[in-house]
Parts: sequence; C-alpha cells; structure tokens
Amino acid sequence: MIEDSTTITELLAEFADRKSPREAKMVGLPGDRKPTPEELHEAREPSRFLLFRLQT
Repeated sequence: MIEDSTTITELLAEFADRKSPREAKMVGLPGDRKPTPEELHEAREPSRFLLFRLQT
C-alpha cells in the first residue's frame, strides 16, 4: 500500500510514459500528451495505491 503523495505522483508519471493513451485515460491522465504536474496531482486521488511487482 502506497500512501506517500510524492511516490504516487512519480508512479503515475511512469505509468503515463509506459502505457498507451487509452490506459492513461483510465486513471484520469490525458492520453494525447505528457501530463502536467497539476494533472498528476489531480489523478492521485484516491490517496492510496497498491503496487504489484511481478517477479519471475
């Protein structure tokens, strides 16, 4: 469980860089460009995220 707002913003920025525009829109980010810091801040609501990392 991640609750730190800075970490959540960084994860959302990474998500936006790695995923398709459609996937970015699903979490409230613009799909046609890199999100602004304000858009990343708004998309962090709710303030908790779960992060799963698959290991092989």
